[in-house]
Amino acid sequence: MAAAKDLGESDVATFTYHLHGYSGEDMSSSVNIWPLVTRSNVNVDLGDLKAKSVSVMNVGGVCIFNATNVSERITIDFTMQPAGLYIIVVQLNNGKVVKKIVKK
Repeated sequence: MAAAKDLGESDVATFTYHLHGYSGEDMSSSVNIWPLVTRSNVNVDLGDLKAKSVSVMNVGGVCIFNATNVSERITIDFTMQPAGLYIIVVQLNNGKVVKKIVKK
């Protein structure tokens, strides 16, 4: 088993989805979330997807950020949040992306 790598402020999480419509056409798209460790902002790039919502929860399950009908890219400001672990949930039409973010 490989050892876990320490995450830094320049790390990027990339999620690739292969969505097939009724036509059978491959509508591959990516969701990029970076940095995984931050002191200030986190970027969510949806590529050509549109998200129903982008939410951030603290480890207590309290929603600290929510945006609806998001397209292209959004920047989330973490500067006023205490250090800790946060969960970003990107709700797409055909599923969701969930990623952990560390605020230093």
